[in-house]
Amino acid sequence: MVDGYLGFFLADDLVAPARKGGLIPSPASLTICPLMNFPCAVAHSEVRDGKSSQELTDEIRRLLGQIPETIIALQATFGLDFLVRSPLDRLGPLVKLMRG
Repeated sequence: MVDGYLGFFLADDLVAPARKGGLIPSPASLTICPLMNFPCAVAHSEVRDGKSSQELTDEIRRLLGQIPETIIALQATFGLDFLVRSPLDRLGPLVKLMRG
């Protein structure tokens, strides 16, 4: 069984490291969600021969595809204060949206 987290952020929020080989700053929009929030993904989380199933990969793509891709779309969906909320306070609305 695969157990883990889905982590996502807006591509526009990714910043290059300050120096070559330096750490990449954590994006402000970064939100991490336990995979266990999505029983539909867990149902396909079997590992065979060291590989996860194609169904799991497809389900993760489907889940992440439901998240708005721009700041404007996020704010229209979740409110203007969405990105200033704590990651934990962003999690509930995102899980609800992704569960559909």
